[in-house]
Amino acid sequence: DLAQSYNNIAVIYHYQAVKASEKQNLEVSKELFDKAAEYWRQALKLAPDNYAGVRNWLKITGRLEDSD
Repeated sequence: DLAQSYNNIAVIYHYQAVKASEKQNLEVSKELFDKAAEYWRQALKLAPDNYAGVRNWLKITGRLEDSD
């Protein structure tokens, strides 16, 4: 399932971003969070009724695009 694949890639980027943030590497962390958001938006386009937690994370971090 392509949506699940996008989700899995996003989870990896998100995990790396959290680790970078813990090491106070905020620039890298932001880039990785943005990359995770890109993949999660793709997953949501393919499966809009799935990933409610992801949609919420995108919304509260300001990464949910208007078209989503």
